[in-house]
Amino acid sequence: MTNALTTLITQEKAKLLILEGEIVARKKRIATLESMVTAGDMDTFLDGKIATPLAPEKQPFLANPDTQKKSNIAIVKSGEGVVRRKKGEVKEALLAALKPERQHIRTLMELLKDAGYDLTYNRVRTQMWHFKQVGLVESPEVGYFIQTAKGVEYLNSKKG
Repeated sequence: MTNALTTLITQEKAKLLILEGEIVARKKRIATLESMVTAGDMDTFLDGKIATPLAPEKQPFLANPDTQKKSNIAIVKSGEGVVRRKKGEVKEALLAALKPERQHIRTLMELLKDAGYDLTYNRVRTQMWHFKQVGLVESPEVGYFIQTAKGVEYLNSKKG
């Protein structure tokens, strides 16, 4: 009986800790809402919140482009620093590198690397799977892909 009561007491204490945490969160929310009322309007409130700098330990990490690890993220190095590629640019380059004849995924990766896209095998394979799902490519056998007429049509619509 003592064990059951001890377990019950421990459970109730745990519930109380959770409720105390919720009380603290609610008090913070109330304080924020009260500061919004005293700020007068939402724009003034947001300006005050946005203008306050982050603490040094919470500053975002800015990678040095020279020491940046190569990954499957598509980036281009320019004279002014690191610039992200346009949305969909890598996908279009991947589809454009694929020809209407059968190509192995490794050959495709080499073509992309020559064009300046350093992509991992998994990234290319996953994108080819997505293309296959929407009918832009076919896969006659494992690891080989063929661009379909729908894929050619898609690329032509993006060019013009």
